[in-house]
Amino acid sequence: MKICIISDVFYPYLMGGAERRYWEISKRLAKKHDVHVYTMRWYDYPKEEEVFGVKIHRLNVPKGLYTKGRRSIGDALRFAFSLLPIIIKKHKFDLIEANQFPFLHLFPAKIIAMRETAPLIITWHEVWGKYWDIYMENALYRAIGKSIEQISSYLPDKIVAVSGKTKKHLIKKLGVNPMKIDIVPNGINLGYINTIKSKKIKNRVLYAGRLLPHKNLDVLINAMPKVLEVFPDATLNIVGEGPSKGELEDMTNSLGINNKVKFLGQIDYEEVIKQIKSASIFVQPSTREGFGISIVEAMACKTPVIGVNARNSSVSEIINGENGILCELNEISTKIKEVLTSDSLRVILIKNGYKYSTNMDWQRRFEEINSTYRKCLSSYS
Repeated sequence: MKICIISDVFYPYLMGGAERRYWEISKRLAKKHDVHVYTMRWYDYPKEEEVFGVKIHRLNVPKGLYTKGRRSIGDALRFAFSLLPIIIKKHKFDLIEANQFPFLHLFPAKIIAMRETAPLIITWHEVWGKYWDIYMENALYRAIGKSIEQISSYLPDKIVAVSGKTKKHLIKKLGVNPMKIDIVPNGINLGYINTIKSKKIKNRVLYAGRLLPHKNLDVLINAMPKVLEVFPDATLNIVGEGPSKGELEDMTNSLGINNKVKFLGQIDYEEVIKQIKSASIFVQPSTREGFGISIVEAMACKTPVIGVNARNSSVSEIINGENGILCELNEISTKIKEVLTSDSLRVILIKNGYKYSTNMDWQRRFEEINSTYRKCLSSYS
């Protein structure tokens, strides 16, 4: 099978769950199939590169992933237009797979699929719907965003949802036919995680992910003074980059806890896993999560997890109360103190969390997506 994958961000730029998902699945697909990935050319990475059998084609140089805290519309347009030359030449692709966000590239992806007489599959991480009203200040942009999302849902022959909640929202908010949707969750590289060694650091709290407003890092930072009242040696490490970083650093300084909070920036994956393994607690305060790979990675690292129960987050599909703590946003400081206080609670969370993680390996996800591809091809031909 000759597979075309389209995603604006790809290896080795692996900041978020979507990028890691495509990388982990692509390199497994490449063992059996001819896999071509079309992406943007971040930094000075080569235009053409083959890694683990995956043929990577980097098309254009972006100006930046974010503009004023939001995904760059200009770069989304540039990436979409950079795909147009692919339409001209016949590549004999059997299947086209595209990442849902940032939507605009899905239209040339559909044209490519039609040109190749191949099915288009879109992996959908989350449905925005009314979130456009918060994300876009301009009323016209909000209307355009909602319209593009709705129209995008009509384009694919098959949608792969990363969670049950995403499938539910696709059906309820965008009116997608349930028969058109397969659920293939994200996963983790359990074997690799088990090879990484790192010692636990007492009362270390950790977050790993993008620094964005909906991740609610401000809530986590504001929780730290209350934690420090009970555990004066507590520290918070924040792994990742994003447009909210400067604001969060200012908040840390204003609270007088800059000596207790470290911003580690973007570090390589091995160091991320070491950080998670060394932590006493992993906290994910986000209220918008298509899946939440970092939570499962923390479980695999035998680190207790705390996540937020929110309507637009699928974290509640992962954390069940026995393998982690699911709480309201305003309860984070209380739950951190509970976990740090109780040795018995930590033991239970670690045991059940690790057991859950053993069923979430990327190899299983690959087998599921490979099955979806074959079914899609069978029904399309």
